[in-house]
Amino acid sequence: MEEARVIVSEEMKLLIVEEERDVAAVIKLLLEKEFPFKAEVAGTCALARQMYRARRFDLVTLDYELPDGSGLELLEEIAGAGDGPPVIIVTGRGDEKTAASALMLGASGYVVKDNRLASILPESVRKALDGVSLKKSMDELPLCQHARGAPRGRGGAQAAKR
Repeated sequence: MEEARVIVSEEMKLLIVEEERDVAAVIKLLLEKEFPFKAEVAGTCALARQMYRARRFDLVTLDYELPDGSGLELLEEIAGAGDGPPVIIVTGRGDEKTAASALMLGASGYVVKDNRLASILPESVRKALDGVSLKKSMDELPLCQHARGAPRGRGGAQAAKR
C-alpha cells in the first residue's frame, strides 16, 4: 500500500531559525530542493519573532539553542498562538528529555543535526505538511448529520416517532 503524500503546487514560505550560517544554508538547500519553499533565515530569537509577526510562514525549523534564548520558548510562543505553522526542532542536542519537551510544547518533529539530517529532515517536513493537509481536509468536511440535527437513520425523524 502506497503512503499518501501531500501535494503542494504553490510556493510556500519557510522560516529557518538557526544561528550557524552553514547549517542554515544546508537546511535551506535541502528543503528548497525537495519542496516549493521560499526560505528566510533568522539567526536569533529576536529576529525570528520580528519576521514571524511580519509574515505568514507555512513551516518553521527551529534550533534549540540560540544566542538570545531557547528555541523551546519560541516554539511555545508559536504553538500557543493557535493556528500557527508546524514547527520542527533541528538541534545538535539530541537527548530524550529535550525531544519530549519539544513535542509536548507542540513541535511537529525533532531532528538531530548529524549525518542523517539530509534524509530525516525532509521526511519530518513531509509528515508535518501531511498533518496540516489532513487537518485542513477534516476541517472542510461537513459535520455529521446527527451533529447538525438532521434525521438519523433510514426514514428520518418521522420513522423514529412511529
